[in-house]
Amino acid sequence: MRGRLLGEPVGYSAHGGWILNHQFLKLHLVENSTPPQYEAEIYLGFDASRDRYVVHWLDTLGAKPSATLGYGKREMHGLRFQFDYESGPFRDTLSYDAGAQVWQLSVERMGEDGTWVEFASHTLHRRDKAVLVE
Repeated sequence: MRGRLLGEPVGYSAHGGWILNHQFLKLHLVENSTPPQYEAEIYLGFDASRDRYVVHWLDTLGAKPSATLGYGKREMHGLRFQFDYESGPFRDTLSYDAGAQVWQLSVERMGEDGTWVEFASHTLHRRDKAVLVE
């Protein structure tokens, strides 16, 4: 997983898989630095009663930001989630590029003027088909 965070290049090792009787997709991210400065576990599930996805993002920033769940809907080629943090809204868009066979993760925050501003942008590659694209 490679991309940008606040405009700076960054890379992560990312591993994912189904857990808890296929109820959640778990994604584990570890920054590629020694020692890693960032690590996260992301749990994505579907709430059929409300026809929406739920995301719980746990990371090295601690419990306070992890208390906010993200909620989202399926879009044409992926999913979009919004997190209404105390400091302001963030949204994550996860989309699949079938031609390149990669996933794109775009993280945006709401700017002071009410427009969405890039916070981070990443490309996820399968390890067995890794092509470093940013």
